[in-house]
Amino acid sequence: MTGSGTEQDPYIVSNFAEFDTVRNISYNTYIEYSNDEVDFNDIQPQGYDDRFILVGHITMTNIIWKNFTSRADDAISFGGTTQGIYLECNNCKIINAYHITSASEKYFFISRGGTTIFNDCEISYRQDVGNVGGYAGLLRDAGGDQTFSACAITIKSYGNKKNTWRLADGGDFEFCNINMDVQANKFDYPLNGFMCWYSGKIDINTATSNNRSGGKGNLVWDVEITQPITLTATSLYTFLSIYNSDKATITATDNNMLVGVTSAQLKDTSYLHSIGFPAR
Repeated sequence: MTGSGTEQDPYIVSNFAEFDTVRNISYNTYIEYSNDEVDFNDIQPQGYDDRFILVGHITMTNIIWKNFTSRADDAISFGGTTQGIYLECNNCKIINAYHITSASEKYFFISRGGTTIFNDCEISYRQDVGNVGGYAGLLRDAGGDQTFSACAITIKSYGNKKNTWRLADGGDFEFCNINMDVQANKFDYPLNGFMCWYSGKIDINTATSNNRSGGKGNLVWDVEITQPITLTATSLYTFLSIYNSDKATITATDNNMLVGVTSAQLKDTSYLHSIGFPAR
């Protein structure tokens, strides 16, 4: 490792052992970490019992983390209790991660302040949420701004179907492909973002109604949802979004901005253009 950690002379980090020594010092620490592949089965096979905290100004490029395991309530924390973060991840992968927790609030990521940006990244993890209620999901917004752009995200969240599933209670998702295989009691918060494609299955016990706006739009919900969903926000999306009506029953107050289409229509570019959806 070279550098002194200042803005003018950042730490230049080439491996995880070096990164681990500087990732949680202070917001005024500057780190550039690139071109590393890590298998956590080799360096931390027992996993982490506490949140994996990142603070400072961190740029990660071409990083691959495999088999990261956490038993904390939130697996990876963007920022600490008193220290913020500016994190930018470019062409990085966190794959085959495992999150096991029985906490009431259980998310793979938590943002505690500052700015977090994922560009062209891949994230895949399995989450076992235990026999408790509360909430589970990808991102818990406890402060700050989070952006996921052109990312591929795969989530498997299993348990005894007592919790409420939220993909995220904040953050911006744009041009992402997100696949979910989720078991929960209820599904809260509408899927949000801009020009994203959602797929998979949300297996829930009870019908859900909420009044939160999803935000933006031009989304495709190609998701099987096993109970009806009612979205009562007076302004759900700014731009038209569609859902697969063969896989889900969704009622929305702002029907002009969320339209049900069949599986066949979802593949028909001419039809999608005719209803004003920018088919890709």
